[in-house]
Amino acid sequence: MKPDVKIIAEAGCNHLGDMDIARQLIACAKLCGANAIKFQTYRTEQLVNPGPIEDFCRQCQLDYQKHVELMRVADDCGIEFLSSAFDIDSLEMLHDLGLKTVKIPSGQMFNHRLLRRAAMLGFEVYMSTGMASLDNVAKSVHVLRQTNLPLDKLTLFQCTTSYPCKPEDVNLCVLEDYRETFGCKLGFSDHTKGSTVAIGAVCFGATVIEKHFAASPKTTPDSEVSMYPFEFSYYVKAIRDVCKAMGSCIKKPLACEAAMEHRKDIQI
Repeated sequence: MKPDVKIIAEAGCNHLGDMDIARQLIACAKLCGANAIKFQTYRTEQLVNPGPIEDFCRQCQLDYQKHVELMRVADDCGIEFLSSAFDIDSLEMLHDLGLKTVKIPSGQMFNHRLLRRAAMLGFEVYMSTGMASLDNVAKSVHVLRQTNLPLDKLTLFQCTTSYPCKPEDVNLCVLEDYRETFGCKLGFSDHTKGSTVAIGAVCFGATVIEKHFAASPKTTPDSEVSMYPFEFSYYVKAIRDVCKAMGSCIKKPLACEAAMEHRKDIQI
């Protein structure tokens, strides 16, 4: 069947803590055809140890009021607002803000307490699985299911925690393993360059694709794997085109072939 693919523009830390840039990211993602824009929700003191990275994380940390503002901008633009939760306090805040879907980043899929709370709060869960074995993934899925998360509210993302990720390290065949083992929906967190691998993920059954997105070439930890609006528009179009091309799985003569009906005897 022709898939209905949700494309997420991953803003990550590419806003650098500047609300004007964050608002621009939202507007640009909508213009490029993305279905959703995703930020990150965390408490710096719970995420990193003191040091240089701490200063950067504090600079990019979005508080409650900033979330409210960005959600309003997203609503005005007509694009879904999403965020990754890195700790339980952040998860609770996203719930209080009314979000229905939460992303669990790869580094937190081992945090079973966070997973249980996400399921208890009734979120639809998108979970990335970078740095994990199938056994790790199975344990995390078990925690979510044991906490009564319905299977139709879980999307497992194949993800390789490498920036940028080489094609030979993507391992898209894992999506088939996830489908057969867990029976849930499939996603792909794309850290590669270009759109080729994302198209492959769609052909393997991924119905959610996320890609790092930046409004302008400013230096951030995500900049090397981020797409800018011009190329992201083509990325979205490429995915939409392959969705159309997948068709219905029913082999039959098509209307566009009618003009050739009388030429069946000609070998072309």
